[in-house]
Amino acid sequence: APQAIYQQAAKLGLRYVLQVSAAGADRDANQVFLRSKGQLDAWLLNSGLKVGIVRPSLVFSPQGRSSKLFVRLAKLPHLCLPQAGQTPLQPVALDDVVTGCVHMLHTAQHGIVDAVGGEVVSLAEYVQLLRHYAWQQAPAQIHALPLGMAKAAAALLQGLSGGLVSVDSVDMLLESRLVSVAEFARLLGQRPQTPAQFLQAAYAQGGQR
Repeated sequence: APQAIYQQAAKLGLRYVLQVSAAGADRDANQVFLRSKGQLDAWLLNSGLKVGIVRPSLVFSPQGRSSKLFVRLAKLPHLCLPQAGQTPLQPVALDDVVTGCVHMLHTAQHGIVDAVGGEVVSLAEYVQLLRHYAWQQAPAQIHALPLGMAKAAAALLQGLSGGLVSVDSVDMLLESRLVSVAEFARLLGQRPQTPAQFLQAAYAQGGQR
């Protein structure tokens, strides 16, 4: 369907496409979400259109559904996480992603840009930062959750979470790959915010949780 839309738009004189994709998008990915994103990315890059593709990492916004889920989890004093939360992440502020998209639209920049935050943190470190800034609580106790149990729990929670928690989401989290922040920093004209910076800004005035 998106391909058909872009093809028709091209006939009507479309000059530039900005595709908001996802970190890890690949037409050969195991997860349907990443595979579908990767397939459209690849098609656009070979379509003859001028295309900018933004691939955000884990995005934080105080109003975001997934961010609210992480914030609620961070309130728990004990947390069981796959691999004890040692998976490295590059959380990025929604404001930075939007700013990057606007710059790409203004300059009609062609190619792929990975939109990532200014600092690599582990999942456990990210949860502790959320706990500190959103709830002003001491660090939680982190426990290792076997992968099989994590996927079983995700399958049970899929319906209750509206699809935010699923076996695929666990796999995507654990298979996330680190990328360079340099290109995104050039696009923004400055280094993107670190998790500590954007969380402090979000909750400095007792922001909504």
